Amino acid sequence: MSRTIIISILIFGCIAGSHAQTPLELLDAFTDAVSKPTVEVDTFFTENARVSSLIYLENDETKHQHQSPSEFKAQLQNIHVDFIMNQTPLVLVYREYETVASIFSSVFVQFKEKSTGEVIETTNMQSLKFVLDDDGWRISQLSIQNEHPSYPIDSVMQPESLKNKYRNRKAATIERVQVEPMRDARPLDDFSTEYDPNKVYNVNEVDEIPVYPTGQEGLNQVLRQFNVVTQQQVGYTPFIVTIEEDGSPTLTYTHDLSGFQIAQAESFVRSMLFWYPAIKYAASVKCKLIFYIRD
Repeated sequence: MSRTIIISILIFGCIAGSHAQTPLELLDAFTDAVSKPTVEVDTFFTENARVSSLIYLENDETKHQHQSPSEFKAQLQNIHVDFIMNQTPLVLVYREYETVASIFSSVFVQFKEKSTGEVIETTNMQSLKFVLDDDGWRISQLSIQNEHPSYPIDSVMQPESLKNKYRNRKAATIERVQVEPMRDARPLDDFSTEYDPNKVYNVNEVDEIPVYPTGQEGLNQVLRQFNVVTQQQVGYTPFIVTIEEDGSPTLTYTHDLSGFQIAQAESFVRSMLFWYPAIKYAASVKCKLIFYIRD
């Protein structure tokens, strides 16, 4: 799969969340806080922020778990009781415009069980939305999608060379190791004259269309489950799903649907994984996709 993305090797930051000057600095500091036993991650969020996690059930269905920042903090503290955890962003797609920003990132996570020394490795996708208020940048939404056991995250978003780099620095030892600065993550040139943060692009207006992370086969399974197709057919009614800058899908047009169809369309969107967002001007943008559901 060919994608235009920004590859960024991020270091654990030492900037307090309240003093982060950019969303990228806040991401570094947030990553550092998550990986520490004394977790203070709730200070990085806005007052009404939400954290959502995509959980896979035994029957291969998905479930969304929604938490407040304080509930997310308590969950992390429970993990740190039994495990040493290190979390490292690998690859990200980044967009910043005035007082809002979004980051779509693959994250390499290592858990070392304190009692046995066994190391567990996993990769997840995280999408974060940021807002700038009087206290600086804050996270307004965090969504975490763990790697599906049947559909691993592709090599574009989790290069094995980067994962080996963090393995080789012994990140999962009892004493956390600080890496040498290797950051090359920064906003690209100013595209503000061409970029409208409220615009939702059509697929024919973007440089790279949104891509479902498990490919067409994985998307087809979701489509079949809810009697949805991507091409207009007799007996099907259109609706629109917007893929946000951070890759999260949102149901945005259902005016022609019945109540039952709306409920089905909502379940369809909730069952989706995070998409690789559309790319324009070398950064992520909103893009609408038209689907059709059986009457």
